[in-house]
Amino acid sequence: VMLMEWLVETGVARGRHVVELGCGTGVVGIACSEVPALGALSVVLSDMDDDSLDLARANLTEMASKRTSDADADAKSWSALAVAAPPVVVCKFNWADPVGCLVEQLQPEPEGDPSLSSAEPRGVLVVGSDVCYNTPAAIEDLCKAVKGILRHPRWRGAEAEFVSVCGLRERTLLPCLLAAVCRHGLYVVDGEPEAMTPSVEAGTIAARHVWDGNAIGSAAAGGYVRFALRAAG
Repeated sequence: VMLMEWLVETGVARGRHVVELGCGTGVVGIACSEVPALGALSVVLSDMDDDSLDLARANLTEMASKRTSDADADAKSWSALAVAAPPVVVCKFNWADPVGCLVEQLQPEPEGDPSLSSAEPRGVLVVGSDVCYNTPAAIEDLCKAVKGILRHPRWRGAEAEFVSVCGLRERTLLPCLLAAVCRHGLYVVDGEPEAMTPSVEAGTIAARHVWDGNAIGSAAAGGYVRFALRAAG
């Protein structure tokens, strides 16, 4: 929820391809497709866990069904709904794997678009909600995947950025993350991650996951942080 709130506030997904890493339920990526204020050009939901992918597909199907139901109830609204729902692909992806197959899942650039020349490709926004797991190896693989996507030749000359909101279950995770960012030739936009306090809505949702919420809020944990990464050079 905190990541979606930030995306709506900044509008950084609008007109860009979106890749969600560790999508889980797929709620962030689906929102980028469905919510007009987010306005993604195309979306890929990725996860390495089969159960999570099944859940993301189910949520995507439910949203499509809702759109169809709304269109049947009000035929005049269908064209607006269709425009607000660009293609979404769900695929399995391990962060340690090559990223080429993931980028290929995104829609090709629209042909005949007068606002887009061959020298001006659409940019990519990689998103990840709560993806800083409590092992250095997982953080290393995350940074490797982010670097691979941001530096993919498809985005040459276009904006490419990773944005995330994470709950840090251990204080040591933040320096571990920053060290991995440097090793992979990435940098934190605006200098350093920003500490966050959950909104009322986000806090209500977190309260449903008592163990996780307590772990992030404990004295030994690092709380919630928001950060954006770009590839150096």
